[in-house]
Amino acid sequence: MGWVRLRRFLGGRSPRPAAAAAEASFLDRWAEPVLWVEAGGGRVFLNAAARAHLGDPPPTSRQDLETRLQPSGILERWLQGSSEPALVNGQRVHARVLPLSLDGHPGHFIVLQVSPEAPISSSLIPQSRELALVTGIARLLRASLDLESTLDAILFAIRQVIPYDLAEIHLWEPGERRLRTRARDGDPQVVAQLAQGSDLHRLEEGLTGWLFAHRRPLRIEDLQRFTEARPRAPLAVLPFRAFLGIPLQAGEELVGTLELSAYRPGTFTEDHLRLLEAIGAQAAIAIHNVRLYEATRQYAEGLETLFRIAAMSAASRSLEEFLRPAVAELARWFRVERVVVLLYDPKRQELAPHPAGVHGPWSPEDLRFRLPVGDPVFAQSVFRSGQPFRSNRAPEDRRVILPYRELIARFGVRSVLSIPLMAREQPIGEVHLINRLEGRFTREDERLGMAMGAILGTTLHNLQLIERASAAPPACGR
Repeated sequence: MGWVRLRRFLGGRSPRPAAAAAEASFLDRWAEPVLWVEAGGGRVFLNAAARAHLGDPPPTSRQDLETRLQPSGILERWLQGSSEPALVNGQRVHARVLPLSLDGHPGHFIVLQVSPEAPISSSLIPQSRELALVTGIARLLRASLDLESTLDAILFAIRQVIPYDLAEIHLWEPGERRLRTRARDGDPQVVAQLAQGSDLHRLEEGLTGWLFAHRRPLRIEDLQRFTEARPRAPLAVLPFRAFLGIPLQAGEELVGTLELSAYRPGTFTEDHLRLLEAIGAQAAIAIHNVRLYEATRQYAEGLETLFRIAAMSAASRSLEEFLRPAVAELARWFRVERVVVLLYDPKRQELAPHPAGVHGPWSPEDLRFRLPVGDPVFAQSVFRSGQPFRSNRAPEDRRVILPYRELIARFGVRSVLSIPLMAREQPIGEVHLINRLEGRFTREDERLGMAMGAILGTTLHNLQLIERASAAPPACGR
């Protein structure tokens, strides 16, 4: 995540009303200390007390803050470790300063205690640092409508306050009934090693499965002594010793899990668990909202695609005129490498690609294949069953029947969504969406694909009737 974006969101967005009330209660015990955070020369966070005590508008940079303090030069002396008091708007304050780094940009946490005499407690500094990040990250998460940025923000927040060697976020995928790893951070070699394996987690598998089943936090000081569950990767392969994990829940809904691992036993404390739960509470709500937003947006965009295809069907006068833009729309919406429409030839009892019904790297030679639907094995096909078929690991999928298995190998198919084309409840063909460019085919893709297939099937059937009628010789009069 870029520092500029972090700075913009932490310092420049107001919380929504409902969230603001929750945040206010969380900040009650920090109403007296003035908390001001800067990095790269600019302010990235301040609390309500800072707004009240530092003037209106509050300072936006270190230099601006220095002009609000007396005597002159006191801020630089604080940065060098001085504990002498200062005056802010006529009030006596003590300060403590903690250096930090935001994405490589040096900065400081500055805590001012408005007090007649007593210097600020040194124990306040780490707590204030944690508070700044938890509160600031809540603002960032509320501002983000992108899942990847949201997950990056979560890991960024944790990295600032909890030491770890590996952090993972696993999200629940309802269509697959499994958890999928959606974000990782930590030891680069371990992250690269894990990226080579499967991102899917079975519900009964490892520590992730334990969190899913028990729906409560888990802190393990030494994994070698913990016997209730074992990490999915053996300790001999990934020699982590400490573990800290929480379920991510938005209300009663399980969103996923948030898990940290470390090489040193006893790395994670109860304070770390408290912090992780604070961040996780914000994270679960943010992830839930982002996914809801993305699902709504995708549904709306899918309807737009559906309407465009419907409009094409009304305006087209030939199969070719309709098919070329229609398959282009399908490829754009589903983000696939290839599309091919197979139409049924009743005379030859076979399915054949239509030259205008393809998108992607097809050569004329590629389109010479035919599929004889009279073969008994075709009883399980999309064409005969009228049901969609979805596979995200097509080469290993045993459900794929033999005629298609040969095509999968020939054309390098990795993932496929196959939709039946029906007209008046009769099959007229199939459309195959091949090799998703990003992500996986989902159950929602099936639903929208079936809706699009219904329009395609009816339109293609009508255009076939028109073309046959146009090609028929005129009737002879008596």
